[in-house]
Amino acid sequence: ASVKKPKRAKSSGDPIQEEALRDLTVGAKMIKVVTALIKNPEDKVLLHRRAMPRQFGGRLETPGGKANPDEDLRVALARELAEELGIVDPIVGLKVYTCEFVDYDPAFTVYFFEVNIRDQVPTAKEDATDLGWYSLADLDWSECVPSLEGYLLHKEVNG
Repeated sequence: ASVKKPKRAKSSGDPIQEEALRDLTVGAKMIKVVTALIKNPEDKVLLHRRAMPRQFGGRLETPGGKANPDEDLRVALARELAEELGIVDPIVGLKVYTCEFVDYDPAFTVYFFEVNIRDQVPTAKEDATDLGWYSLADLDWSECVPSLEGYLLHKEVNG
């Protein structure tokens, strides 16, 4: 499978989505997005579907979100996991993959980190649907957000 070159995000005409896009660009040249690769003992990864009508709505993604402009990436990811999943004091480990999307407006970089949540049970707190454990080997890449597609390709090529 190949990863398609990202295209510039088009206006949806939806005021909520447009406001979110404007919020992303305030005081930043490149938006930093942090995301967690959380595995269970069966080596499945925690994923959820992006809410509609957001860009890539309905596609699978790893939990995470935007880092504030001067926020440490690991601190941002811990904050996002608390907000989205109720996870307290996760162990944010190695950064294992980074991808940039410069053809989007706004442009953004996604940082994937390995995360250990110990024995905590994640619970969707915000707009995540279909939160669950997925086998990466069995995923249909077309159902994933572009950054997760990129990670899957990276993993396939590099092992």
